[in-house]
Amino acid sequence: MTLLSSLLGPAKLPVAAKEDLESAGGIFTFGEGSAEQYGAGNAERCLICLSDYETGHECRQLVKCNHIFHKECIDEVSW
Repeated sequence: MTLLSSLLGPAKLPVAAKEDLESAGGIFTFGEGSAEQYGAGNAERCLICLSDYETGHECRQLVKCNHIFHKECIDEVSW
């Protein structure tokens, strides 16, 4: 791995930078009809913490796959 790192350079940290989160979008407050509105396959519970979404939870929908997660579960930050 050291050789690979010396050839390729340092790897990006496995967490999001502040700029990444600010440009990501997809944030909404879960409420009545959110599961139908956002149409994600996992719209009943967060697949990170496995808790059901409840009205008022702040969530983020990922752009590429449309999955929904609690904002605090998916937004691991390094700053």
